[in-house]
Amino acid sequence: MATVAESIVGADGALNVMLGVGMVLLFAGILVRALAARIRGAGVWRRRCPTAHAAGATFRARLHAAVKDADGSTPGAFRSSCSASRRSVRAFTGVPGPVAGLPVVDAPEPELTRFRAETLAPLARTLDASRRLRAAEARVAGELAGLPDGFWLVERDVLVGVRRIPFLVLGATGVFAICPTDGAWTLEDLRVMSELGGDVHAQLPGYDGPVHGLVCLAFDDMKPRAWFGGEPQRGRGGWVLGVAWLQAWMFGFGHEHGLRNGDVRHLHEVAGPVWSRRSSARLPVIARFG
Repeated sequence: MATVAESIVGADGALNVMLGVGMVLLFAGILVRALAARIRGAGVWRRRCPTAHAAGATFRARLHAAVKDADGSTPGAFRSSCSASRRSVRAFTGVPGPVAGLPVVDAPEPELTRFRAETLAPLARTLDASRRLRAAEARVAGELAGLPDGFWLVERDVLVGVRRIPFLVLGATGVFAICPTDGAWTLEDLRVMSELGGDVHAQLPGYDGPVHGLVCLAFDDMKPRAWFGGEPQRGRGGWVLGVAWLQAWMFGFGHEHGLRNGDVRHLHEVAGPVWSRRSSARLPVIARFG
């Protein structure tokens, strides 16, 4: 009996050894198969997307160099390589990204509209007229900037009541109220400038010279001409000339009624601004609703 039992035990031990060896071989086969599949996938990646693979290698090399950097900074070339690698990975995997070759901040946004062109056209014409007028005034301002410094005072947007003189110029040859235009003008424009010139003259007690009103064509070379209206304009009028003639026309009046440089300096000083002359804010006398 003892011999039979010993044979059975010996047989079981051999069986256990064989089962153990089989399990080890099975797990080894699975591991080898997984590694082979991974190696084959890497080969497909290199063949199908060599640019992304090269960018990835460059990225790893730059990363290794940046880690070794003593001050811990990230060079610009390293950042560029990172961006190139991310774009390459997106191209291979199909992950949405920015437009090719453009940073995220430079990607164009779609243009949206709400109104038709016909809706905006009337206001556009109004803005166009304002912009052309500003350009005309800038052109005349540039011409007046060439007047001798210290002998002339050029004041812009002078308010006389509720009306405005675009340029009031005082100096060596007299006083001038100038209205620039981009081209169009009427006798009514000359009448208004003549009336405004009269208002300025009334504020110069003791001044015996005229205040010359004129319309200046900012984009024209028209020679100076004097125009006067009929009964609708009550005989008022003024001068019309191109901007190229402006200084020569002003100097042509001589010094008989001109201001001296001391007069110009004194006027400039007392004109302020003096903030004590400012009126206090207050409610209107008559209540207004709606």
